[in-house]
Amino acid sequence: MRAGHLLCEQGIAGDMWLGALVDAGARPEALQEAVDGLGLGGIELVTLPIREHGLAATRVEVRVPDDTRRLRRLTDVESAFSAASTPEPVLRLALDVYRTLASAEAAAHGSDLADVHFHELGHPDTAADIVAACAGVLDLGLDRLTTGRVAVGSGSIDTDHGRVAVPPPAVRHLLTGFTVVEGGSTRELTTPTGAALLARLSTPAPLGPLQLTGVGTGAATPRTHGTSTLTLLVGEVDQPGQAESALLIEATVDDLSPELVPYVLDRLRENGAHDAWAVPALMKKGRQGWTLTALAPPSALARLRDELYREGGTLGVRWHPVARQPLQRRWVDVLVGDVTVRVKLAEADGTVVTVAPEFDDVSAAARRLGRPAREVHDDAVAQARSRLPSG
Repeated sequence: MRAGHLLCEQGIAGDMWLGALVDAGARPEALQEAVDGLGLGGIELVTLPIREHGLAATRVEVRVPDDTRRLRRLTDVESAFSAASTPEPVLRLALDVYRTLASAEAAAHGSDLADVHFHELGHPDTAADIVAACAGVLDLGLDRLTTGRVAVGSGSIDTDHGRVAVPPPAVRHLLTGFTVVEGGSTRELTTPTGAALLARLSTPAPLGPLQLTGVGTGAATPRTHGTSTLTLLVGEVDQPGQAESALLIEATVDDLSPELVPYVLDRLRENGAHDAWAVPALMKKGRQGWTLTALAPPSALARLRDELYREGGTLGVRWHPVARQPLQRRWVDVLVGDVTVRVKLAEADGTVVTVAPEFDDVSAAARRLGRPAREVHDDAVAQARSRLPSG
């Protein structure tokens, strides 16, 4: 598995993301083509090899014409993306980053998502940073990206809402679940754009075993972030089933109709939960209630918390860290009669330990063949197992 790990001891910003990705091997033309596809007009990514603190690094400058359209609201972003020719995987990931950013802004200001105004973040260089960073992660083929400590800085900065403490409110929400440190600086080291990319693209975790194949160092633009650099380690991880950080996010409600429970669980999965479930709970005065639980990466906390408030109607949400150890999984197709059934195989140390047919396929095959679903399930399992190496 190809993995990356970010060293954010000097903070992180959009331009630092781009520099580290290119320095680690992402193709500058892949980033430029993704930005060109937005159709915002004339945005240029300029790659500059430099020396910072006596070490080689890469700086990517985003040059934007003065008349380039701004994307001030999430609806502006969605409209621009719907008309873009940028590859779909890049757009989908970038839109997730924007939604993560908008959710954090909404939480910080106590507003609805539709009312969020991006202010400084509405500048087209933010769009270029986000889209190019997503393109770079995909171009490097990273299956997993982790982040250690994140330096945020200290002091205060001027914003459209007045003077605020560092880290600014949106960054505080975005970095929930990450380990943050001041970083020995009296300025802003981590920007909302840098934090939003972290929250959506990476998982907070210490550096684990990594067979190192490459290193990228991205330099900040001096006029905005001084001489800070970001380091990206790239390599191969050959230990299946590694433990990873996760959160159990829960809410208990007593006024949610049973018919709505499956919908709420679907919304939690759609917003980043690895899985979600509901357990009946006996509430005060004998009322029937539900404990709604999501197992999720820390980066999804803000989105899932908002969904529990909005869709679950809860008055409070709790969460606590857990370790999660997923097995490696892959799919195989088998034929039951003349109907294809997908079967999921889970492996531990290279040995298949679970064989599980996709139930929707089993159900459809049973109806089409006129056979009991149990028989179709057992046939699919037997065929999948027959393909496995003996011994």
